[in-house]
Amino acid sequence: MQAEVARRRGTAPGRVDPTLAKPDQALVALAAVRAAIDDLDDIAGRLARSAVEHGGAWEDVGSSLRMNAETARAAYERPRGRSLD
Repeated sequence: MQAEVARRRGTAPGRVDPTLAKPDQALVALAAVRAAIDDLDDIAGRLARSAVEHGGAWEDVGSSLRMNAETARAAYERPRGRSLD
């Protein structure tokens, strides 16, 4: 976990080039946040699948993620591919 925190320090939205125009700063920060969300969603998916593989129920996974079991299963039952958008 320490390595992940250290890796994230170099890509934090707060490290946006202040010489960029304000709209560009916002867009760069937004892209960094979106990438972080995607990384966290991948981690959540791996943990959800691991929980189910070790005997947990999708109801429990959904409850932990504040969603219903069907939504959790649809989102995380299979690893997702990265989209290009």
